[in-house]
Amino acid sequence: MSVNQAPNPERESLSVVFLGSFNPRIFHPVWFEREGLTRPGELAAGISSDATDLLVTPDLSRCEIGPEVSIECLSNRLALNAATTLGEERLRELATGIILKLPHIPISAVGLNSVLVYEVPNHDDWHRIGDILAPKAEIWEPLMEGRPGMSVLRIEDFRPGPPPVRVWATVEPVREPHPPYRFQIHINWHGDIQPEPPEGASATEMASRFMVSEWDKARDFGAKLADKIFAVLHHSIP
Repeated sequence: MSVNQAPNPERESLSVVFLGSFNPRIFHPVWFEREGLTRPGELAAGISSDATDLLVTPDLSRCEIGPEVSIECLSNRLALNAATTLGEERLRELATGIILKLPHIPISAVGLNSVLVYEVPNHDDWHRIGDILAPKAEIWEPLMEGRPGMSVLRIEDFRPGPPPVRVWATVEPVREPHPPYRFQIHINWHGDIQPEPPEGASATEMASRFMVSEWDKARDFGAKLADKIFAVLHHSIP
């Protein structure tokens, strides 16, 4: 690893979020099995007595598909979450499969999200990252007592595309009363689906195209941001 590269993240999770209009009651492991979206053993695990997350109501449903992917559906939001990057392939497969099986869902937006948690060597470096991202000397130190610290930093970027993408990158400390010292990067890679998609395509087709074209860029952006942060951190150490 180059001295300017970030270490491997301590934790990393991925999610896909669709905004639109959904019927939460259908998102049950039995539906996934019936539609050919489960792998061997996933149905039994999803409805077993150990499946504590299984909940299906008219307004909210939760279930797990396999050991890595959990699903939560509200009437206006469908979220698929992979607890680690080991579930990335399965997450992508299920997200694509759902919208193929439900081609008439009025999807209005897609979000490709990642959360990465990094450990830093010591308390001083932990504070130094906050000072790099949000300098304190000119504004905050004259106004505040003690040592002002960065709580949350969020940066927005719009990329006209095609497809047009809005990126929100959030960096915040992981607050724990003892070492190791950590910070978290959250990337939201957001695409709006036009009410009347071009070329006669459906909203689900446009959502599928967005995932195909943007998946790798969305997944890799957090690591690239971490590399930048650690590179500046290394250069700033006396």
